[in-house]
Amino acid sequence: MKLAFLYCALLTLILLNSNTYSFAQSKPTSPNPLFHLLKNKHARKTAFPPKVILVQLRSESSKLNYFLAHNLKKEFRLAQKDASNIRRVTKNDFEENFKFCPVFYFIDSNLDYIKQQDFQDHVFTANGIPMPPNTIRRGDTNYFIVYYGHPQNQYAIDIGDQNLINTDNGEVLGKGLIFMNYRYEQVDYYVKFDYETLFSTPDSRFFFKSENFDMQYFPFAADYENDLEWVYHGIPKVKKLSRYKP
Repeated sequence: MKLAFLYCALLTLILLNSNTYSFAQSKPTSPNPLFHLLKNKHARKTAFPPKVILVQLRSESSKLNYFLAHNLKKEFRLAQKDASNIRRVTKNDFEENFKFCPVFYFIDSNLDYIKQQDFQDHVFTANGIPMPPNTIRRGDTNYFIVYYGHPQNQYAIDIGDQNLINTDNGEVLGKGLIFMNYRYEQVDYYVKFDYETLFSTPDSRFFFKSENFDMQYFPFAADYENDLEWVYHGIPKVKKLSRYKP
């Protein structure tokens, strides 16, 4: 009896938490009388729709330098290969599943240049072509910087009035896409829980998890496009999410 009860409780917990989460833009997928309230709340965080998205790609330079310094040649090759795979699936996710605005990429070792809004020669297309001049310039604020990792600050919903508030409940959530504004302040994040890939096989075009290191990428680009369409155009669920193999 106790075993059956525990099984039912675990199954209920999984069903209740089986979706990925966007805390800063949590919303239903059907018309909502609170739409304007949520839209204004989002606008206070981000001011206006992004003109471009800058995706930060991981070089894993700290790992690679450590392995080189300690003559760990096998670990160096594995980490180098895994980092390359993660950059590949990250670009695949945004190139195939995000069309709301142009997307460009930069390596995390150039983050200081991006924070200083020095974009020239540091930001590229998925094919390695430099971002066209004046796409965004020093002083612009209508873009987001995106990286994959743990959220810096966590959000929760105040159920009493449906407003979104900043909280830190002390519980570390899973990794996901973290969205930063031009000041490199977190404005949104999408995270997944570890059990979400237990029963479905992720699409390898958009997903990679290292077998050797704490390195992974899970696709969230379509989630963000859907949310932007919902918030700024009032269009719920504009596209099917491409996460798992058909």
